[in-house]
Amino acid sequence: MAIGFRVLRLGRLELAPWLPMLAAGTLAGALLEADLVLRLDAVSLLFTLWQASVAAALVRALRS
Repeated sequence: MAIGFRVLRLGRLELAPWLPMLAAGTLAGALLEADLVLRLDAVSLLFTLWQASVAAALVRALRS
């Protein structure tokens, strides 16, 4: 997503505002994958957490 915004020249082009979004997506996505592997059945909760964290970080990146 960050690369797409950069290619389309939407928002700021510096990398620093996008790092929280990349970190949030990576960490929450890893938790989601770990949940799938361990079969803890918390997928819907972790998927919601993943999407919300990426969306919040995206808004923060676009506003800065």
